[in-house]
Amino acid sequence: MPLSTHPPAIVIKYDEGGEVSKYARRERAWEAEGRIIVRGLCGSACTIYLKSPYLCAEPTAQFAFHASHLQYGKLGPMVPDPESNTYMLQWYPSRIQEFIASQGGLTTTPIFLEGRWMQRLVPAC
Repeated sequence: MPLSTHPPAIVIKYDEGGEVSKYARRERAWEAEGRIIVRGLCGSACTIYLKSPYLCAEPTAQFAFHASHLQYGKLGPMVPDPESNTYMLQWYPSRIQEFIASQGGLTTTPIFLEGRWMQRLVPAC
């Protein structure tokens, strides 16, 4: 297939995540662009891209999940955000939800999806 006929791709090499609402908006825009290729870390809110049918992961990809939290100001306290947890979990494919549950659910300790588990649960590029 000629290179010019390949759909455009967004490549994630290292993304620690951030505010869930920003990632949700970006995910919708990126789906209109083409494929989402994960080559490295996709952590926290970045994992919302797992809901995209256009996402694929290379062998070096790693997804990191943890419970959502809010921070008030740059130096303010971090407080749990159960509403964001519920939002994130509902958007993950069922196989990802089951994986998170099998690891004890979302807590402050990150859960990593990589290697053999990732190859089973996330489409390969």
